[in-house]
Amino acid sequence: MRTTLNLDPQLVNTAKRLAAARSVALGDIISELANIGLDAQSQAITAHKNSFPVFKIPSGTPMIGLEDVKMDED
Repeated sequence: MRTTLNLDPQLVNTAKRLAAARSVALGDIISELANIGLDAQSQAITAHKNSFPVFKIPSGTPMIGLEDVKMDED
């Protein structure tokens, strides 16, 4: 699908370099990156519990406990 977008020049330059490195079209790279970003955004918050957002955390992610938080406060 063809459309016109106003994109940040730095984004376009970075996408052009990535497209050249992969030997693919600029539109393909921008579509791929947009899909990755949109998928991540839609999967980041999956529900609310008692009005707090609930996030999906990949398995194997280390837990952060109260002691970890206290250490970072200092």
